[in-house]
Amino acid sequence: MRKIKRVGFVIKPHAPDVKKALEELSRYFSQKEIECVLEEAAAKKLGRTGTIARERIPSKVDLVVVLGGDGTLLSIAHLAAQKKVPVMGVNLGSLGFLTDVPRSEMFLSLDAYLDGENKSVSHRQMLEVFTRGKTFYCLNDIVINKGALARMIQCAMWIDDKEITIPRSDGLIISTPTGSTAYSLSAGGPIIQPQIPAIIIAPICPHTL
Repeated sequence: MRKIKRVGFVIKPHAPDVKKALEELSRYFSQKEIECVLEEAAAKKLGRTGTIARERIPSKVDLVVVLGGDGTLLSIAHLAAQKKVPVMGVNLGSLGFLTDVPRSEMFLSLDAYLDGENKSVSHRQMLEVFTRGKTFYCLNDIVINKGALARMIQCAMWIDDKEITIPRSDGLIISTPTGSTAYSLSAGGPIIQPQIPAIIIAPICPHTL
């Protein structure tokens, strides 16, 4: 584990208790002589200046702390993964599958991580997507859909250079185990334990007899 010298904060601005949590975390890291890097929304909550854009935070820190819900964590996870920076999600208020650290346990989790306890770290599979000359990284899922078409589409699926099937449907959801509790689940996909090395392919409203 890399030595933690700088920690970045990404927040959901209107999450309950977010300002108080920020203040407590700021004091916690200050006592440990760890520098805090704030995105604009977090800096405003603390009345500070000298912020950086959210998308640049992973390249400037050794750990990202997310205060909010799963959507907030997903907004930074793909960027943090490219820089191999760990992310800790603190759940503030709503149900969170990814922001699984309760507000009441955030310091216990941080102490465990800073003390080098490997069991406090959960490695997650991601998807790498190439399309139109660009590369994207996804923690949950990617979706291929029909857009504005008023008819089904056909998507040829290949695995290891072998054609598997060509389903007729409104689209396809390709999901990681982490994303198995999201859109894929709504389309009838299975729930998979996050550490299982698998990929889910779930057709959206497939044409079946």
